[in-house]
Amino acid sequence: MITPGLLDAFYQRRLTVSEVAAVIAHTEGWHRAMTGRGELAMMVVTVPWRVLAAVFREMTGGMSRLPLGGIAWQFRGVIGVICVVQAAVEDRPWSGVLGGVVIALSYLSPAAGQKLSGRAMERADDLVVSLGLGSVLAALWCRLGEPVANLQLQRLETPAAPAMEAPKRGLYMVPG
Repeated sequence: MITPGLLDAFYQRRLTVSEVAAVIAHTEGWHRAMTGRGELAMMVVTVPWRVLAAVFREMTGGMSRLPLGGIAWQFRGVIGVICVVQAAVEDRPWSGVLGGVVIALSYLSPAAGQKLSGRAMERADDLVVSLGLGSVLAALWCRLGEPVANLQLQRLETPAAPAMEAPKRGLYMVPG
């Protein structure tokens, strides 16, 4: 969670203590949201996509660097429709359905992964705001030129609602 680059920026006084705390809190919030149910769901949702990507990576090898490979990937929906229609005409419906499902998964799996990651990002933003570091993180991202959506900046700059006697968690130093 704490990278050498983050420590280096802190020691060179390019980041303040509150900015480092905001970055760490956001990362922790994202990891909390993705672990457990989120991590399992992400793995289940993206398994077909990862299998498909690995198969095509092995099949194409060096051919994937050619411009034609990128064009073919962009037209995979059309290719899927052609696959289904051709298999139906040739009286092989199962192969057409299988090809269509593979093409459909190439669209659905990344979209589902992005949706799950977006929800985790919202939870991470909520954690940072609840700690009172939302505006610090938003200002840091703007200062560094990070690509952040306006909705996320608004969410970070919204003051946290008062919590109902939440248990206090702190960072304790233990002598070593």
